[in-house]
Amino acid sequence: MKPISALVVMLLLSTTAAADDDKKTYLPEEVKKAEKRVDGWDGSLVLGASSSLAQNSNLVGATDGIAWAMGAQVTGGANYMHGQHEWVNTFKLAETYSYTTALDEFVKTVDELSWRSTYLYSLRPIPWLGPFGELKLKTAILPTYDVQSEPYAYIDPAITTGPLAQDNKLKLSEPFRPLHIEESAGAFAKPIKKDPITVEIKVGFGGKHIFAADQYAVDKVDKDLKEITLKALEDVHQGGPAASVGAKGELYDKKVTYFALAEAMIPVINNQAEGEDKSAVGLTNILFEAGISFKLVSWASLDYSFRALREPQLIDKWQIQNNLLLTFSYTLVKARAVEKKGS
Repeated sequence: MKPISALVVMLLLSTTAAADDDKKTYLPEEVKKAEKRVDGWDGSLVLGASSSLAQNSNLVGATDGIAWAMGAQVTGGANYMHGQHEWVNTFKLAETYSYTTALDEFVKTVDELSWRSTYLYSLRPIPWLGPFGELKLKTAILPTYDVQSEPYAYIDPAITTGPLAQDNKLKLSEPFRPLHIEESAGAFAKPIKKDPITVEIKVGFGGKHIFAADQYAVDKVDKDLKEITLKALEDVHQGGPAASVGAKGELYDKKVTYFALAEAMIPVINNQAEGEDKSAVGLTNILFEAGISFKLVSWASLDYSFRALREPQLIDKWQIQNNLLLTFSYTLVKARAVEKKGS
């Protein structure tokens, strides 16, 4: 009986060991990914360049001539993760100039310097929920000009002595103006965090500061009278409840990446000028952003981005920007794949 008992014990042990080994070896890929955890610093740095060339001759709806656009971009990040703490930092510098024979001058079409720093603390019982703090900065590093193909009268309604200039070009803003600084704090939730989509929701209290005094924006263009009415900008300081919803992800083995973001802030605290009587709801700041990138090869992609911004206290118009670029990139620093447990 002893040999039989020993054999039974050995079979049970081997079966248990085999089962344990199978669990380690044949776990679904999603579970394996969820168990990966890399703490510490992680960074990335990517250089990019873009160019396009178009030529029109007797084309209905287009101006005859040559249009050429060229641009450069630097993007990067520095992220830190440890335990329940996550600190995400992103950086972007983008410059694009276009040239058309109609204007016979290079004109700035994209000029952005931005930085975002976000701290997230995941609650131990509910790792997809917790408090957050965020700081954002955005500006243009070069002066901004309004350029026309023929002379216009540039008019400031506050100045009655005549137009500021009678020319086809006028400087609207200085370098690093307007300067946007935003801060917010509250609670975040990541109810969905798996391929091919990650959803993040933030609710809290935010502050917005726009340093734009002594700068101009184009308000109206009258092509018949050849007049351009300008709006003199002022500094903006606001505070109030804020919320955002964002989504991002990758498709087709990371050959397609996308993102979408919607933000809103109701400035119950503001520095409206005397005589202005807009309600806090009427001054609500709204931002929509979206983008998609198609990787053609490892060093080239076709990228489209959309941005719609409404800041009524600064200028009561939707600020719209569309960009479609063929981008060539070189990765100087490649980020490690970091997957949080439970993702």
